[in-house]
Amino acid sequence: FVSGFADIIWSLSYSSYLKSDLETQQKTAIMPFPHQQSLSNPPTNKDIEAAFVGTSRDYNFLRSLWIFAMEEAQIDYELYLTDSVKKPGRLCLSDEEYAAFLGRIRTCIQFSARTPEIKILCGRVWESLYARCMLLEEENIETKQLLIPYKHYLTFNSIQELAVAVECMKKHPEDRDAIAAAGSQWITETLSPEKIWAYMLVRH
Repeated sequence: FVSGFADIIWSLSYSSYLKSDLETQQKTAIMPFPHQQSLSNPPTNKDIEAAFVGTSRDYNFLRSLWIFAMEEAQIDYELYLTDSVKKPGRLCLSDEEYAAFLGRIRTCIQFSARTPEIKILCGRVWESLYARCMLLEEENIETKQLLIPYKHYLTFNSIQELAVAVECMKKHPEDRDAIAAAGSQWITETLSPEKIWAYMLVRH
């Protein structure tokens, strides 16, 4: 409804863009939020091979299914569940602690589905790239609009593909590090507050 009076529309969702009319699409820029400063200088001592970091609350119930499937398939990874308040078996981290922890991970596993029909572009996609992790994400059209699969990150559609990708990155660290470096370079050159606002002004 804002397309009638807005000069430019900043959208976080490519799926929403596709549902818009032509007038709205012509005014829309699809861009993520600028990054947290605490993630700008991650540590270089990576001692966790592959991991998932995040929540598994009700609205993320599909993550729990993935996690159960990974355990069943005996995928070699580490699970770190987080929460905003201290709870047994959960990490409760400040922004700085979270950035430092994420920086220890070589391959960061990310699940994008909220429901069988809806996938989201989670902030951990960008956080992983900033932390110089190799991002391994569930297939997601939102991410593919900004990043190039197999150059900036890897995707998977099934537990079998996830298992192969985790093992392959473990056996070929030079390829893993090259993908992580490409993703880190892209986000460093693209996703800063100054560059995002400059892009919006130029587009207007």
